[in-house]
Amino acid sequence: MKPEEYQRSAEQELTTSPAAGDEFQALDSDRVPGFDEQLDAALRYAKIGDRQSADRIFRTLLMEVSASPDYLENFVYLVPRAADFYSGGGEISVDQVEDLYRDAIIAILNVYGEGHYDHENVYRGLEKHYKSQGRYNDAAAQTSLLLEFYRGYFSDDEDMQRALIKPTTIRLVTIYWQRETGSRLNKPVGLP
Repeated sequence: MKPEEYQRSAEQELTTSPAAGDEFQALDSDRVPGFDEQLDAALRYAKIGDRQSADRIFRTLLMEVSASPDYLENFVYLVPRAADFYSGGGEISVDQVEDLYRDAIIAILNVYGEGHYDHENVYRGLEKHYKSQGRYNDAAAQTSLLLEFYRGYFSDDEDMQRALIKPTTIRLVTIYWQRETGSRLNKPVGLP
């Protein structure tokens, strides 16, 4: 499909599908939904399992945002969510999913710097992505980055640190165990 065909099909989808939400049904036929509306619809489609509609909208948004330097903040918001969506399906290759996550890291650093909340989403997404491929060293590296993020982001909140650091540390131990044993079990025997 050509880029303009994706755009037309995404717009048509948003104005005719009940799953897109009431706000799109009320749109004037001349008005194109904005970025936030389209992203919300893509996420909603993904949530209800309509991967084809979500894919169409995500592709349209990725093309629009990557074509315009004015959309850098939208790019930062879109790419981690698109990577999460595509990591759960077969619409793009695993290498392309990894590229989306890496692009998200670079964009977040360029726009917001260290410590932005979307780092959590990207590190956790890459961790899951690598684990699904049996790339335990890479998964462990992402989990370690996630632990560092939690320690910095929640440095003043001991309750949040305890709530997030303990399970993340257990996941890290589990990943190392999986690497050593070659097992894809969720957790080693004896861990909670």
